[in-house]
Amino acid sequence: MKPSQIDTFFRTLSQKWPYPTKIILTGGGYALLQGGSRTTEDLDFEVETKNMEQFTDALKETSFATGIPPQFSEDIDHWSQISYLDYKAESRLYKKFGKIGVYLPTVIHWGIGKVTRYLNQDVTDLISVYKKNRPDPIRVAKKWREAITKSPRSNALFLAKKNMLSFFQNHGKKIWGKKIDLGEVQRILS
Repeated sequence: MKPSQIDTFFRTLSQKWPYPTKIILTGGGYALLQGGSRTTEDLDFEVETKNMEQFTDALKETSFATGIPPQFSEDIDHWSQISYLDYKAESRLYKKFGKIGVYLPTVIHWGIGKVTRYLNQDVTDLISVYKKNRPDPIRVAKKWREAITKSPRSNALFLAKKNMLSFFQNHGKKIWGKKIDLGEVQRILS
């Protein structure tokens, strides 16, 4: 998929769904728009609109017309046991397609989902998007730590923290260079 195909998907959807709607894009589609290079076959997003049943029908028609399957929810924060924190408030408008506004969370918030799941494709996405956008590594570590502390207690917390530390240790210098203070990152996440 190319960024232009993402736009085509939402432009087509806006023709089938002319009602005020807020979409927060995440997943591989988000990565493509933020400098990622890995291909993705679907679009993952949160949707806020009225009459979800009719909206779902418009999505099916859009998917058929574009060949792009959507993966959506009314609340992406429930896709993981780790909180996405204030991702809604921090999201910024990417583009308007008719009455549909497509928003992007910050790279730090988006990274919470990627580092929590931590499949090879997630690591690839994180590296490419973070190399391109260069979020402050200390800010990333603090926000990721906050995600852990504000999440409900579960066995997922230990694994998420382990993934976060692994990401910085294995890829931090590749992304931020030798100046990254891995000791400080480790202190924050421990």
